[in-house]
Amino acid sequence: MLILSLLMLIVLTLICVSMMSGVVLQQKMSTNTREKARSYAAAQAALTYAAAQVRELGYPPTPVSGCTTSIPVCAAPLSSPARIANGFWPSGQGQNYTPAGMHISPVGGAGSYFHPPRYYVQYAGFDAAKGGYVYKIYAEQSGGGTRGAVVIESTYIMTGATASKMPES
Repeated sequence: MLILSLLMLIVLTLICVSMMSGVVLQQKMSTNTREKARSYAAAQAALTYAAAQVRELGYPPTPVSGCTTSIPVCAAPLSSPARIANGFWPSGQGQNYTPAGMHISPVGGAGSYFHPPRYYVQYAGFDAAKGGYVYKIYAEQSGGGTRGAVVIESTYIMTGATASKMPES
């Protein structure tokens, strides 16, 4: 009877250990999902802000070559919008946008962001068929660390004093 009890105890211990590893995995997955959602929301805020900036610049916003972080509309395309190394785009590309109430911490973590969301506005030319100037706006954020990086892109056309999002093709 003692041997049977010890075997039952070993089996129960193995079941509990395997259940705990499953719980830890689920916790990591939910944390990653939350960070990705936070990153997306912050990047979306930066993209919306950038679109508003394009509208405020007047018609048409003047693109410049040799784009730096102090110039909002760039003639050159972003070198690699989807590539984020260590939570950042290539050096010197994009502008920071920090929404009110966003906590930035160099170590990131829960409840804070690793760095402010960044956006990049690229002049893509004049679309004669639509009668407007086309701009590509990229935004990125990496949440509480460098693993939850999100890059979003949207194309806007500016006709007159209004800018509108172009439908996805």
